[in-house]
Amino acid sequence: APLLVALHEELERVRAVAEESGR
Repeated sequence: APLLVALHEELERVRAVAEESGR
């Protein structure tokens, strides 16, 4: 499961960066 958790954390981080860049 740790791999899934790490993947989910990276996904949220990338989404946050994308939102900031989109502004």
